[in-house]
Amino acid sequence: MIPKELSELSVDELKTKEKGLKVVVGIYIGVLTFMSVCGAYLTFQQGFNVFTVLPVAFLPIFIGFLSNLKKVKMSWRREALDAKSKHFSLPDKF
Repeated sequence: MIPKELSELSVDELKTKEKGLKVVVGIYIGVLTFMSVCGAYLTFQQGFNVFTVLPVAFLPIFIGFLSNLKKVKMSWRREALDAKSKHFSLPDKF
């Protein structure tokens, strides 16, 4: 399946995509927190090791997820405003 551009998706599809991304971001926050705690614990126990820098290595992926979530939110809000403005447009001349 070829991914569609955000501008091609309907408001309902964008909301579904947003909900999915919120779940992924929430799980990723939990995983990063767990990795950070384990990395700190192992650093105090054994000194500097690979688990110390592992959460930092996965941080760009998390930033990418947040960026995508923001883009989806802005896109569906824009679509919703466009749909609303079509129904409530003002006449050209008063």
